[in-house]
Amino acid sequence: KVTILIEDGKYSPKDSISALRALQDGALGVDAIIAYGVVPVEAMAPIIKKTDKPLIATAVGAKDFPDKSNGMIRMWFPIGRIARLMAEFSFKRLKQTRIATLVINNSYGMEAADAFSAHYKSLGGIVGGAETFDMDTKDLKSQLTRLLKQNPNAVFISGFGQGYISAINQLKELGFSGVVLTDTAIVDPKVRKGIKNISNIYYVDTCYYENMNVS
Repeated sequence: KVTILIEDGKYSPKDSISALRALQDGALGVDAIIAYGVVPVEAMAPIIKKTDKPLIATAVGAKDFPDKSNGMIRMWFPIGRIARLMAEFSFKRLKQTRIATLVINNSYGMEAADAFSAHYKSLGGIVGGAETFDMDTKDLKSQLTRLLKQNPNAVFISGFGQGYISAINQLKELGFSGVVLTDTAIVDPKVRKGIKNISNIYYVDTCYYENMNVS
């Protein structure tokens, strides 16, 4: 039998810490904390590290997380599923035939690019360029210039952190007028605040159905 206690951290460091304290100091106490989002997790992590309670978090972009020696456990959706859904939506619904990929330079990004490209090509589409970025990258103009020379109709961007924000902003600053395809990272309030122009952006915010048909 499991009891679940819920507190709202309002996606701010101060309120997230207050919510954590309320859970820790409540009459029942807690055996583990489950948290969503980079901002709350980065605020709560130093406090959690001083306890023997695990923190389970969906926070891919949080710096220095997880710390495996202190019960910090990262849990995230399978990006390959989301990438395949985005590829199918783009080809069948948006009728895009030529796409480029721009992903974060780690295993998360590589899985996203590989899954997207393989499924997109299997449908008959063309992947006309592939570039990567680092999490803290602020200038992606060289990568984006190379991509745009391939004349894509759309660009699939997957990742997190400052590099992800820079990728979307600078793509639009360079005059790209096509479709931007991305994943659930864009729903992060911190990310949305950093993106200057969110027009013509499509994203997937679920991966529940592996074989979802979007035709």
